[in-house]
Amino acid sequence: MLSNRSRYALRAMVHLAGLPGGGPATIAEIADAAAAPRKFLEAILLDLR
Repeated sequence: MLSNRSRYALRAMVHLAGLPGGGPATIAEIADAAAAPRKFLEAILLDLR
């Protein structure tokens, strides 16, 4: 079973992978696509950086 943190990270990565040309995205766009709280996703993405 995955933690919420892992689920949000996976959703964010899937969203980023699906962007045309691997273009940039804002945290707000990624949070909406991942159905994740923005501040929580910011912390997750900082760890993935």
